[in-house]
Amino acid sequence: MSDSLIRLRQLNQRDLSGFLEQILPDVLKKGGVIIGGDTLPTLSGQYDLGSQSYPWENVYTDEISLPYGSGIRYGDTLVYFETGNSYSKIHIGGYSISSDGNGNTIIGPTGPTGATGPTGVTGPSGISVTGAALCAPYTGFSSPYTFHLKFSNGTTGNCLPLPIGPQGPTGTSATGVWQSGDYIKFLFSDGSSGNLVQLPTGSRGERGYIGGAVIEFDQITGIYSGEAQPPEVDIIDFGINNPELTFLKGFSYNFDYNGLNTLLVTSGVDEIPTNFLASGGITGEYLRLTFYDTGSYDPARYIFGETGIEPSPISDSVIFDSFSDDLTGAFATVSYGAGSKYYYGFQKYNIFTKLPLTGSDGFGHYILGVANFSYTAPTGPTGPSGIQGIPGPAGNTGPAGEDGPSGVSITGLERNVNDIRFGYSNGAFSDWINLPSGGPSGNNGATGPTGPSGVAGPSGVAGPSGEHGDLYSMSFALSNISYGGTGAAFFKYPSGSVVGSVVTGNNRVFSAGDRLVFEDDAFRGMAYSAWQKLIFADVPSTDYRYFSAYVYDYDKTNGILSVVVNTDTYSCPSCSLDGNNNPIHEFYKYDVIDLNLGGLGSTGPTGPSGATGLQGEPGPSGARGGPFAVSPPSGLLANNTSIVSFYEYDSMNLYVTGAGVTIRFNSGTISTGQAVMIRLTNSGAIDGDVEDGDIFWDTEQMRFPNNVWPVFPRNVGYSNIYTFIRHRDYNNHPVYFCTYAANYAGL
Repeated sequence: MSDSLIRLRQLNQRDLSGFLEQILPDVLKKGGVIIGGDTLPTLSGQYDLGSQSYPWENVYTDEISLPYGSGIRYGDTLVYFETGNSYSKIHIGGYSISSDGNGNTIIGPTGPTGATGPTGVTGPSGISVTGAALCAPYTGFSSPYTFHLKFSNGTTGNCLPLPIGPQGPTGTSATGVWQSGDYIKFLFSDGSSGNLVQLPTGSRGERGYIGGAVIEFDQITGIYSGEAQPPEVDIIDFGINNPELTFLKGFSYNFDYNGLNTLLVTSGVDEIPTNFLASGGITGEYLRLTFYDTGSYDPARYIFGETGIEPSPISDSVIFDSFSDDLTGAFATVSYGAGSKYYYGFQKYNIFTKLPLTGSDGFGHYILGVANFSYTAPTGPTGPSGIQGIPGPAGNTGPAGEDGPSGVSITGLERNVNDIRFGYSNGAFSDWINLPSGGPSGNNGATGPTGPSGVAGPSGVAGPSGEHGDLYSMSFALSNISYGGTGAAFFKYPSGSVVGSVVTGNNRVFSAGDRLVFEDDAFRGMAYSAWQKLIFADVPSTDYRYFSAYVYDYDKTNGILSVVVNTDTYSCPSCSLDGNNNPIHEFYKYDVIDLNLGGLGSTGPTGPSGATGLQGEPGPSGARGGPFAVSPPSGLLANNTSIVSFYEYDSMNLYVTGAGVTIRFNSGTISTGQAVMIRLTNSGAIDGDVEDGDIFWDTEQMRFPNNVWPVFPRNVGYSNIYTFIRHRDYNNHPVYFCTYAANYAGL
């Protein structure tokens, strides 16, 4: 007993564990295990019951409890269960069997994606916000600013008020500038002023450019292969068939070649001429102004496929300081460094890239005419003769020369039956002249010998001279005079003004100093000359109406008489007086007017010549007139057309006091190529009362840069200076190109 106990105690734990590992499997395999209680592993989820190599054959249980999410595996297929409050699912590999309130569902693995089904019908469009707009004045809100939303279905929402913040304090603004010499300071609306600021004085700038002119190209021909050489172009106001052009250096030009008419573009029902080329296809081509060296090429057409010569045009920068191309025209300023002579022409350009076509892309050059570049314009044609000056005083008659030998004159007549002969002052006689008689002539008797000449008798007293025709006295009816096609009218220049108008009806009144211009056939062929005094008397004389005037100008061929009314001789019983206490003659009350030189009667007989006095010493020469005459100030009437004439002056000094002024030129006083000037002053208009559009210029005559009327000086006392050059007429209308400078200060 004691021996056995000792052995047991000698077995330690390691030995026992190894012993059991060796014998327990064999015992369990042979005899099985009967367990009367629970068999539990020492760790949860760490140990297996059997293995893949040694599985249990059959397992018999009343119930198998598995943790949630665990399952039973059949080979590679996992079976597990899932339950919820209202459903149950059995998962077998890729399949699911579920059960809920709607019935049982079996879900298999996802198959391949099927073909896309047809698109369903598009539903109606929704309504969206497309914008917002101000509401009409609405009194339902405290805010005066309201708006409403616009929707895509054409409706609008209700008006909503915009909040108004508190008004901020009034700020201080600049109201003017005070200047003294090179110093200025700003004046502010609160009555204060800023500090004095000295204006910097810079160096003198480069010479500026002169205002622009328009070169309008019209109707080019010969641009396609096989057509006549060279190509030809017309230029409005310059001529046809490649006219020679002259450009002024420093001058700006508008080139318009839309009228080349190479392709008509339809716009609605209208066909618009352009400078585009139909041959361009989808590439798009147009003709652009270009210049060429006169020593390298001749005027001709050079196009790809017709000639092997591809000209090289002169670069724009060689001739122009700036050149702006806009497909249908260009604006350019001629450089002072440009050469003196080139050819002008056109080159094919791409519409989209605005680059020239070169090489096999289809180059095209059309060299046309000569373009000269200089600092001065060519001399224009000689203008018409000026108005005849006032006749100078007659010089003293020189001493009489010696009497020349007396000529032979007829002193008498001698008659013998039907024969006569003349006696001469030297004692001789003429041959006998036989006068025809009614009956047949008898035989002539023999001629006797000529007797000796008698002593010549004394000469008889010369008879009185016959009356000369009167070339000063005439009559005309008031209803017959006219001006410029307007009947019963004349043209009147108010005293001191160079701007006049046609007057008719009861407006045919005038006073001292006014210049009047009459037209009537009755004035043709008279002998009036400048500064002769004329008397105009109403017929019958019992009306006691007459006035005197001096001849200002007279055209005897066309019957045009211009006179200046004076005050030394007149009668006007019912006339009112003007501001200078001169009578206002109511010419419209006249009927038939007798006109004569210096008085009412005809010219009296010529008195005997007086003795000739000694010739006096020549007087000093008078002062020479200035080369550019400037008129005194003259006003333009508001809401009226003023015709400006340049008879006496080259520069007109005009001022405007109100809106609606229309300015036209009397083109008969301006020659082609002549330059005239206008100074237009705002000397009475309230600021803002006269806008740019309130001064109307004659658009048939006058051309301005960019085809825009000039601005008008807003401030009283400020002036604009306009320079007009008359070019050749176009469509029977005179053409004036204008440049101007604005806002000169000072009256």
